Amino acid sequence: FFQAEDGIRDYKVTGVQTCALPIWAKLALAEREKAWAEMARQVAHEIKNPLTPMRMAAQLLLRARREGDARADAIADRLARTVEEQTQELDRIASDFRQFAGVPNRTVESIELDSLVADVRTAATALFEAGQVQVSVVLGAPGARVQVDRRELQRVFVNLLQNAAQAAGGKVAVWIETTMAAGRARILVRDDGPGIPQDVQARLFEPYFTTKTSGTGLGLAICRRIVEQCGGAIRLEATGASGSVFCIELPVSS
Repeated sequence: FFQAEDGIRDYKVTGVQTCALPIWAKLALAEREKAWAEMARQVAHEIKNPLTPMRMAAQLLLRARREGDARADAIADRLARTVEEQTQELDRIASDFRQFAGVPNRTVESIELDSLVADVRTAATALFEAGQVQVSVVLGAPGARVQVDRRELQRVFVNLLQNAAQAAGGKVAVWIETTMAAGRARILVRDDGPGIPQDVQARLFEPYFTTKTSGTGLGLAICRRIVEQCGGAIRLEATGASGSVFCIELPVSS
């Protein structure tokens, strides 16, 4: 149902009754249908990528068994590894869409910002291959506390680190610096990667926009949603041949 601005009439969006909708309601309905169609298309596209190698490996194993190929056991081992890897990818895809489209269970608490950022460096060591991402922190907001969900804010940092590593195509150094400015906490995430092309900068935080050959294109859109739900803001501060800088601003809790 759409409720008119005068608060009196409701318009049912079913069957032929849609022809009686006012223009503002028709536009709203069209936008919603377009959004759902785009999400369905993107989900189908992303799911297809992990399914393809699993199907090919299964077909290879079936043929090997049928023909009595001596390599069947080795192929079975390869299939098991492929299934494990690709189901992890499917789980990541589902997590991205659930985070973007759903309402996650959030545990908001007052957290010391510098302590949280220091934990990110420790978490990055376990998340990334040895030497892939070198994280340094500069803690400049002693005592500043923010009202956030710890897991969600850590996901913001992990997404930024992953983007830096993928853009660099190899080893990358990242510096995370905390400061205070105008009563708000500021976190700068700077890398020494190749920078972001000018023609894509304006669309970085759009859902489904990505310059990578894989991924849902929801990473930075999810980052923006998480930060804004905390009353903050995230933006690309600077970029160039020497790297990129993202800035996160959060209100400081009393």
